[in-house]
Amino acid sequence: MADIRTRLRQAHDDVIPPPNVMGSLMHRRERLARRRKDRRRKIGSFIVGLIVVAVGVGIVIHEMARPASNALPDGDPIPFILNDARLAPGPHAMTLAGLQITFTVPEGWRGSSRGVVDSERGQDPPSGAALSFWTVANVYTDPCRWSSSLARPPVGPSVNELVAALATQHRHPSGERIKVDVDGHSSTELRMTVPDNLDMTTCSNSEFHSWTSPEGDRYHQGPGQIDQLFILNVDGVRLVIDASFFPDTSHKVRSTLFEMVRSIHFV
Repeated sequence: MADIRTRLRQAHDDVIPPPNVMGSLMHRRERLARRRKDRRRKIGSFIVGLIVVAVGVGIVIHEMARPASNALPDGDPIPFILNDARLAPGPHAMTLAGLQITFTVPEGWRGSSRGVVDSERGQDPPSGAALSFWTVANVYTDPCRWSSSLARPPVGPSVNELVAALATQHRHPSGERIKVDVDGHSSTELRMTVPDNLDMTTCSNSEFHSWTSPEGDRYHQGPGQIDQLFILNVDGVRLVIDASFFPDTSHKVRSTLFEMVRSIHFV
């Protein structure tokens, strides 16, 4: 009987592990479960990261592939110049011979039928100033005797023909011809001056006229008046831009005149 009890105890000991072994097994199982949970969390984070990266790459590719747009954002419409109206500073527009001309008007100017004039001094002597636009049809060979000196045959349609006709007018001296760009269009800049000593009462109707146009005649406001002309062809339209002033016109006003010329844009 003793032998049987001894063998049964040995069998029991072989089958049932001691208590410390069970604790170790439970600890190992928990450790393995934590590792699996951590692994699943890392894999999930990695997948989410890949999705975010893929979405970001897709957005970049889409933006890179989309053609660039040159369109300007919609804004307020540019106001048109109204005759004799005081103009707020900023861009303004006018139309001439099918062209829309826009330019930036500074403080202190009002509209005219052909452009803008100094609000305070007007365009008359001794210190007035104006910016005007013309499509010249013909010139007067003698601006003082304009009533009987319209060029025959009329001046040709090119810029050079008009420049040559103006540069050779009697009693209306001109300066050097200079090539400049206006809104990307090549133009000839020509400075003309009404003689200081001119007695305008000796002229036809006491007026001094340079040219005729669909917009009317360009008659000058007084002796000594300076016309800085920019003559160019814009899409088949021969255009004359006339920045006019007097020797006593302030440098500030003269500067604003040429700032407006530099801001011109044709539509």
